[in-house]
Amino acid sequence: MTHRHPNTTCDHCGAPIYRRPNVLAKNATKACSHRCSNYLREHPHLYTPSAIAKRAKKMRGAANPAWRGGTYIEPKKGYRMVRNPKHPRARHNGYVLEHIVVAESMLGRALKPGEEVHHINHDRADNRPENLKVYSDHRAHWMDEHYPDVARARDAAASRKPTKRRR
Repeated sequence: MTHRHPNTTCDHCGAPIYRRPNVLAKNATKACSHRCSNYLREHPHLYTPSAIAKRAKKMRGAANPAWRGGTYIEPKKGYRMVRNPKHPRARHNGYVLEHIVVAESMLGRALKPGEEVHHINHDRADNRPENLKVYSDHRAHWMDEHYPDVARARDAAASRKPTKRRR
């Protein structure tokens, strides 16, 4: 017997199963075992497309037990993300960086392309308006934030006395 890759899932338990295309076209329900098949025969009203959609709708947002208020801290980066699927800078999962939303509300307009938001105290999760500064572009941000340190190091290196090399 050849092993085939699953091409559908069990309507009851969600287990991945393989069914021949002609069987999929012929049968309305798909079950991975006799137990699941018997359950589906006894409770067919639970597995209509409208019933499934109704249950899915009840589990969205605050009704979902896994809901955490529509906000989370991005792993490994530390930025706070907030749920706002209609925002132009929202990611595929509907979340946007909170400091962008706060900066836009401070300015009273959307950020222009290229504008950057800087956390003054360098705490990426601290999105208070007084801790955020908007720069016109990346160069302005870099010059204000890093150039003084680079210039100081350059000047210190230039002011050192040249040392004689010993051979």
